[in-house]
Amino acid sequence: MDGRRVTDTADLDPAAVQVIDDYLGALAHRLPAHARLTPDVVAEMRDDLLTATAVLTPGSPGPVAAARAALADFGDEETIAWALRPELAARNARRLGIALLVTGPLVGVCWLAAVFFGTGHAPAWRWLLVLVAPAIVIGAPATELTVASTGRLSRWLRPGTPLAGHALTIAGIAAGVGDLLLLIGCAGLLLLTSPPPGPLFLLAAGASTARLCLLGLTAVALAPRRAFGHSRTA
Repeated sequence: MDGRRVTDTADLDPAAVQVIDDYLGALAHRLPAHARLTPDVVAEMRDDLLTATAVLTPGSPGPVAAARAALADFGDEETIAWALRPELAARNARRLGIALLVTGPLVGVCWLAAVFFGTGHAPAWRWLLVLVAPAIVIGAPATELTVASTGRLSRWLRPGTPLAGHALTIAGIAAGVGDLLLLIGCAGLLLLTSPPPGPLFLLAAGASTARLCLLGLTAVALAPRRAFGHSRTA
C-alpha cells in the first residue's frame, strides 16, 4: 500500500483490524463522558492506525504484530486519553454552550410573545418575567463564557483549565431552573387568573418543556459511568 491512507479495510487482515478497534474501544472507555470521542475523531484515529498497520505489515511477522507495533508507536490508552481529554472536553462544552446560546433567545421570544400578546395585557402575567430574571442574569453570561472560553480565548488558558466546564454547568442549571420557574409560574397563574391565556402560552410552555427534556438527557449522558454500574474509572 506504500504508505497510502487506508479508507477501506478490505485489504487488511480482519484480526489486525479487530486489534485496532479493540484499542479504540478501550480508549473511549477511559475518557469521561464530558470528553467523549466524537465519531469524526474516532474515524480519523482509526484511519491513521490502519494506515500505519499497512505500512508496517511487510516488515512484521504478521498483520496482527504490525497492528500492535502501530499501537505501540501511537501510545497506550491511558497516555492518549490524558492527552485528548482537555481538547475533547472543550469541543463538547462548546457544542453544548452553542446549543444553549441558540435555544435561550428562542425560548425567551416565545415567552415574551405569550406574556405581551397572549394575555390581553393582563399585568399579572408579567410577573413571570420578573420571576425568571435572576436565572437569565446568571445563565446568559455563563453561556457566553462557555462559548468564549472554548474559542479563541482558549489559547490564553492553561490546558485543562476547568473554566468552560464550570461555566457550562452554571449555564445549564440556570436554563433548567428558568424553564421550571416559567412553567410553575404559568401553572399557578392559570389557577388564579381569568380568562385563560391564549395559544401563545402553549407554544412557550412547549419550548421550555422541550429544552428541559434536552437538558435532562444531556445530564444523564454526562453522568459518571460508575453511576450505571461500570467498575472502571474514566
